[in-house]
Amino acid sequence: MPFTHKISEKEQAAHIVAQGPINLRESIAAIHALASNPDFKNHFGIFVDLREMKYTPTTMDLFGVRDVLAGLRHRFQGGITLIVAEADLYLARLACVIVNTVNIEMQAVTTEYAPRGSGHHQ
Repeated sequence: MPFTHKISEKEQAAHIVAQGPINLRESIAAIHALASNPDFKNHFGIFVDLREMKYTPTTMDLFGVRDVLAGLRHRFQGGITLIVAEADLYLARLACVIVNTVNIEMQAVTTEYAPRGSGHHQ
C-alpha cells in the first residue's frame, strides 16, 4: 500500500506517509485504515506527509476526500496537517478550504514539524 501510518500515544498524533503513485481509492482506504485503528484516538492530530507522492487529484477527488472525512468527522477532531512539496502547496491549500467546509480543521505546510511535546524541532 502506498500509505503507511504510525500512531504515537506520547505525541498524541498519527503520522501518515504517502509514497509513489496513489489514487483516490487508495487515499480513501488510508483514511478508513486510520479511523479504524484502535490505537488512534479522536483527539489526536494527524500529520500527512505527501512530499513523495505521485498524484495530482482532480477537484472531484478533493470533494470525494471531503465527503469521506465528513462521514468520519467524529474520528478526526484533532486537526490535520498536510506536508507537501512547495509546488503542491496551492492544490493542498485548496484541499484545506474544501475540507474546512465540513468543520474539520486542515492546514497545509511545506516543512515537516512535530506536535508540541514530541521532543522534535522544526
